[in-house]
Amino acid sequence: MAQSINRSVSAQESNIQEMEKDDQCHLESRYECPICIYWLNEPVLTSCGHRFCRKCITSWLRKENACPVDNKPLSMDSDIFPDNFTRREILQIKKPCPNATFGCSTNVSPVEMDAHVLICEFRKRTTNYTCYFARCGCQFMAPTQEALEAHVRNEMGHHLQLLMETFSKTNNLDAESRFWDAPAKTNGAPPAAGAGSPNLMRAMYERIVVLEQKQQEMQAKIENMREQLSKTCSLAEIQAKYTDGVLLWQIGQFQSKVRAMSANPNIMFYSGEAYTSPHGYKFCARINISPKVRDYIGLHVHMMQSENDYHLDWPFNGRIRISMIHPKIVVLEQKQQEMQAKIENMREQLSKTCSLAEIQAKYTDGVLLWQIGQFQSKVRAMSANPNIMFYSGEAYTSPHGYKFCARINISPKVRDYIGLHVHMMQSENDYHLDWPFNGRIRISMIHPKNFHESQTDTIMSKPEILAFHRPTQEGISPRGFGFLEYASITDIERRGFILRDTLTIKIQINIV
Repeated sequence: MAQSINRSVSAQESNIQEMEKDDQCHLESRYECPICIYWLNEPVLTSCGHRFCRKCITSWLRKENACPVDNKPLSMDSDIFPDNFTRREILQIKKPCPNATFGCSTNVSPVEMDAHVLICEFRKRTTNYTCYFARCGCQFMAPTQEALEAHVRNEMGHHLQLLMETFSKTNNLDAESRFWDAPAKTNGAPPAAGAGSPNLMRAMYERIVVLEQKQQEMQAKIENMREQLSKTCSLAEIQAKYTDGVLLWQIGQFQSKVRAMSANPNIMFYSGEAYTSPHGYKFCARINISPKVRDYIGLHVHMMQSENDYHLDWPFNGRIRISMIHPKIVVLEQKQQEMQAKIENMREQLSKTCSLAEIQAKYTDGVLLWQIGQFQSKVRAMSANPNIMFYSGEAYTSPHGYKFCARINISPKVRDYIGLHVHMMQSENDYHLDWPFNGRIRISMIHPKNFHESQTDTIMSKPEILAFHRPTQEGISPRGFGFLEYASITDIERRGFILRDTLTIKIQINIV
């Protein structure tokens, strides 16, 4: 039987701000790297208590083996630790884009500012456009793309003259003219000297304009791809969302961390982040030296702000189980081998079947969060044609459970109301499930600014209703269960349920 650890107090709330009250008046210096004198980028903490950018201190320690602040000996392997807490603090600081005066309303972290400026759609307004024929001697600078295009159309004669002058200065005519068709022959004889030059110059002119335009189109596509990539979740974020409420924190270099915390009680270390579910609460953990008993370490769990907070029930109400795992090497190695085999098997199955969207749907734990974007356009389309209806994405009650989705449409009786129904969907799990479905369905219309104003309805399945029977056709069952007149469109808009033209519906299904 596992033995409990002796401790003088039970679990309690801990406030970081109170422990760091001495540092509150020097917040800016905490975020500044002493080497580059700029915002900390990927901050790390040394065993002597100083913070640096990871690249800065790594480059420094290649030449020196001591801290640049107090000259204490430092080793890259044992004295440098990631400072996740400071990194999160800096990421929470938001500053306006330098192109705000040109219309950009984006606020980003200082360390992300340079990357944002490169893809900012308003960046081009701060750049002067040089003429396509600058290499031929045209000095025109345009403030906008439209002004540049107008200049090219209006100054064609001037540009042709510049091309002629440039063309006459080069001796490599054969190399230059291989990209264009030669002027047509007249009566089987070559044209007189200089007769085809204007046509050739005009062809060159048109070719240059076309190539420059294609180059700009390609550049626009590249900028668009960069913007999309900047919004895409990283692998670490995806892994954190699907931890199912389990945070496994392997605290490496433990002795070095203990020495650093003992030397400076203000030093503390944070785990990575985790979620209770993909649409659930976000949290992490922290260790530090006890301020009262220096031979003890403190361990606390912290809630973290996330994109899910607006639809969750606050304050958090749940059970937190903290375990310190004994390193049973043989058991762990055996489990590692088993897990590796499972991973390989899953990779093989995924390569054959599942997409990322299907994986996410299977691990929603019975929660379907439907953000209905372009809501006004959808309402107009359904009002114009009552046969038009919109469906949500799919979700599962569990990886091997029931598959379902939701549908909205205009009420056939009261045109100011939308109907909302839940549909069972045919899946690969149907053969081993109990039919008809028996469970509780909780439908919530989430208020984006005040969760307590959200509207929630709970309905129970009934075995005699065909909508809960096993689907007999592929895809979505034609029968749904819900409300023909779920909510008034006018009332939804008046009470502020629409934010940025998006209505959020949360459906949670529990098997009884």
